[in-house]
Amino acid sequence: MYYNFRNKKPKTTWDKNPSTGNLDVRDGSYKFVGRKVFPLGTMRNITVSLITYKDEFSPSTFHTHGEIKLFERKETSQPHIIFIFADDLGWNDISLHGSPQIPTPNIDALALNGLILHNYYTWRLCTPSRGTFLTGKYPNRLGLQHSPIKVGESSGLPLYEVTLPQHLKKLGYRTHMIGKKMAFKWHLGYQTKEYTPTYRGFDTFFGFLNGFIDYYDHTVWEPTFLPNIPHYYGLDFHNGTTILKDKQGQYATHLFTEEAENIILNHDTSKPLFLYLSHLASHTGNDFKPVQAPQK
Repeated sequence: MYYNFRNKKPKTTWDKNPSTGNLDVRDGSYKFVGRKVFPLGTMRNITVSLITYKDEFSPSTFHTHGEIKLFERKETSQPHIIFIFADDLGWNDISLHGSPQIPTPNIDALALNGLILHNYYTWRLCTPSRGTFLTGKYPNRLGLQHSPIKVGESSGLPLYEVTLPQHLKKLGYRTHMIGKKMAFKWHLGYQTKEYTPTYRGFDTFFGFLNGFIDYYDHTVWEPTFLPNIPHYYGLDFHNGTTILKDKQGQYATHLFTEEAENIILNHDTSKPLFLYLSHLASHTGNDFKPVQAPQK
């Protein structure tokens, strides 16, 4: 399906970036950036050929003409799975349960449009709960029934355990993890690379390996109670196995949310998606600056 268009009097004046604007065609409204066109509220793939030129009478105005090609996107019959893991979020911390302190309209909407479990059993700590989710086993079956894994601790989810993303990959899923390694935080060990997310079934990992980080500089600081090494301190922010230094100063919650949105928007829907999103929020940061949030 093709649409030819010529925009002689554009609605938008592009004095800095002539490749960005809005086009209206018969089949809907499309936003184009450079040579890519993204549908607004549709499920179509689009390619575009554009020519942009200056108005000879108004040098600050640009006109565009070209061709848009639309074609239907193939959809998988398997369900897409997005699992959001809330860290240290208490029962009474959401307005759905009557909390007057912090409104949580989006969480409430998810619950009211889904299934609410009023009776369930889970571990109250990071490492055991994440180990159970990724394997389907009780923490004591995994050797993870203790307190959360400490920074630098030589421990982790046993390598012989098969994880949920490893099972899903056999079914054709693309698997992504964001946040705490204990699951966005990972928190299931990293003594060798084989313990880390991209070796345990995840195609991509964007997050941190320990239990918490600073929301802005992404460092982890934890006392050891050892006389020769009083504390561990360092940058704990990763893209796969690469340490990220250029994200410091950016609020972690926003970074994780944006990464999740990018994965969803750019996913090939002919293949099923498994996204494991484990936010740092509402966990505290480092002890010396535990509560952090952008000014609003």
